[in-house]
Amino acid sequence: MDQPDAEPTLSASQVMRQFVQYISEDGIRRELADECILTLIGRTVKGASAVTSFLTGRYKHVGFVDAHPCDAARVSLLKDRYARSFEVLRRHQREAKPNIQLPHTLRPRAESIDDPAAADDDDDNDNNVVQSSISRVGAEIVDQVNVDVSYSEQLATPPRTRTHLHYIESVGVIEPCHQADDGGGFDQSTDALEVTLTLGYQHCSGEGSAEICLIVYKKFRPTARTTPTATGHLRTHSRMRTTLTHNVHTDDEGDVVPAPQTVRRTLFTSADSDDPDNDIAIVSLRSQTPRKRYYKSPPDVKSKRLNLGGGMRF
Repeated sequence: MDQPDAEPTLSASQVMRQFVQYISEDGIRRELADECILTLIGRTVKGASAVTSFLTGRYKHVGFVDAHPCDAARVSLLKDRYARSFEVLRRHQREAKPNIQLPHTLRPRAESIDDPAAADDDDDNDNNVVQSSISRVGAEIVDQVNVDVSYSEQLATPPRTRTHLHYIESVGVIEPCHQADDGGGFDQSTDALEVTLTLGYQHCSGEGSAEICLIVYKKFRPTARTTPTATGHLRTHSRMRTTLTHNVHTDDEGDVVPAPQTVRRTLFTSADSDDPDNDIAIVSLRSQTPRKRYYKSPPDVKSKRLNLGGGMRF
């Protein structure tokens, strides 16, 4: 669970102005926590040293005078987005192994012991002297390594408890200090970019300063905030405008509603019929009796198919 820290001694606007001032003076490192995370329009940089080198001498901040705390939805979104990143970054810092190096005075003796050719060069020493030298040098190496390990463990950063961060945001403009695309968050050839700057920080105990843990730049998109009452009025007004648009009357029409007009198409009607509403007799195409042949040829007409001799005539 996040534990809220002491009552903030600096206001949101003061923290934002102090951050912008340190960036302009190239002294932002004093304000950043070790596990600081920077997000600049899609690009993420982790670690205080990396964030310092990225921000120093890159952008000029204009504006960012008035800052206000983020709303609950924005705070919840930031916590869900960066909680995992903070945990991983802190774990990597705790698990970083110290680089133990032997003192310069012990390196030649250790190398000579590990090298058989160097050990064979000294023929005057007997086996007892060699064994005693090895024992003495080995004891010194072990003692020095123990001292280095204990000293490095004392200097290691202890696990830091999770603290409650304060989230503030402000709107301003960032201008590139040089016209070049050096792999930043956006094309450096642009003159300026209006952004929303969000800071997540915690107050230092006993000091009038803040330790910044999160820096987020995103493109500014103005949104109109409307209350539910205002939204209801807008919907009612929209419905009234729609009704007036569909019921437009001129002076000569008055309030008389014209009769609905329909289009009716009639097929296969007689030309003498004046009434199109008369029912058309439907003749059935099927009959119960077979079709009869009513045409008979006259008896005095001879058939042309058969000749007198019989057979077909061509």
